[in-house]
Formats: sequence, structure tokens, C-alpha cells
Amino acid sequence: MSDNYAAANGGNVEGFRETVDMRIAEADHRVANSLSLVAAMLRIQREHNSDNAARMAILNAEAQVLGIAHLHAYLHSCGSGDGIDLADLFTELMPKIEGALGIRYRLAINTSRPLAVSERAARQLIMIINELAINARKYGHDGAAGGCIFIELDIEGEDHLRIRFADGGTGLPDGTDRGTANGLGLKIVHSLIHDLGGSLSTKTDLRPFITMMIPIDGLGPGTSPVQSRGH
Repeated sequence: MSDNYAAANGGNVEGFRETVDMRIAEADHRVANSLSLVAAMLRIQREHNSDNAARMAILNAEAQVLGIAHLHAYLHSCGSGDGIDLADLFTELMPKIEGALGIRYRLAINTSRPLAVSERAARQLIMIINELAINARKYGHDGAAGGCIFIELDIEGEDHLRIRFADGGTGLPDGTDRGTANGLGLKIVHSLIHDLGGSLSTKTDLRPFITMMIPIDGLGPGTSPVQSRGH
């Protein structure tokens, strides 16, 4: 679907774009509703299962599905534009992750610089945080609700987004290669970071934490305060 296609069909480019935006928003709405239904069915299975390991596995799947559902609902509510405001994205979706996993969160946005990201990058970033939150509950807090995670966002230099993620649990030992560590969630995180052209490191200070460095150029559509999808 291009401007040439629109021009060949009446020349109303703006009208064509509005139609495309409406259809994308409707698709986001339908996907969010469908995934919410899947998550509800998973929740029912979890509540009727007495095996703790099975309940944890179902909770992980439920949280993964809900994470994507909440993202699509967010995209639907924002409308169209040239990008998604990163600070708004995290501010809106972290409470959803908290509710799905039964963990508390603290979010610090340590930059006033506006950063608009593409929908693709937004999906990847939220999936990364969602997977880390799932792992924090599963491993850092032995599967129990009530733990706490900490997320910090800032800009390193002029060209990298830095995300620090920590939890109050035991975490992984210093120097652990999360790309080779056992567990599907950690492998998903490593793959998503690699796809964004970023890197990931681990360290234990007052609490275990990881640092992700992601080139801003790989996030697109850019950092200028253009019309952003956000509230």
C-alpha cells in the first residue's frame, strides 16, 4: 500500500492513510480482545490445577499472552502517528505487567529527552521487560507473588538507550551469560536484544541487576519530538 496506489485510486492520499490507520487500529483491538480471551482460559486452567510446577508454567504463558494483549490495546488507544513515546509506553504498560504477575514495580525515567520508537521496537522492548519480570518471579522469588522489580531508563551519550532491570531476589551470578543460560525466557531476551543491535550485561551491587544498551538508531523512527503515539 503506497502513495502511488492511493493516487491511482482517486488521489486522496490523506484519506487513504486514514483508512489504513483505522484498519490497523481495528486489528490491534481485535488482537487484544482475542489474546485476552486466551489469557482468561489459561487463568481458569491455572486456578484448577493443584500442581505447583504446572501452575507456574501456566502463569508464565498467561503473562506472556497478556503482555502482548496489553500492548495491542495500548496501540489501539493511542491512534496513529510517527512513533510511540517510550516514556509513555512504559508508564502505561508497567502496571499491566504488575497486575498479571502479582509483583510490584518501580520505574525511573532518568531523562527528559523525548524518544519516539517504532511499533516493532515497542513490541520488542515490552517483551524483553515482560520476560525479565516473569523470570524475576520464577527464579528470584521462588514463584511467589509480592516481589519487586526495578526498571530505569536513560540515554547514554547521544546514541544509546540504557535500560537497567533489577529485582529483590537472588538473581544470577556475576558474569552469567544470559544468552547461554538455561531457560526459554532468558534466551528470548537475548534474542530480542540482539535483534535490536544491543548488548546485555549482568552485575550484583546492592541487588542483582542487568544493563541493556541499545542503539537509538535501531529503535526508529527517531528521537525528534514529532507527533508521537502517546497519551
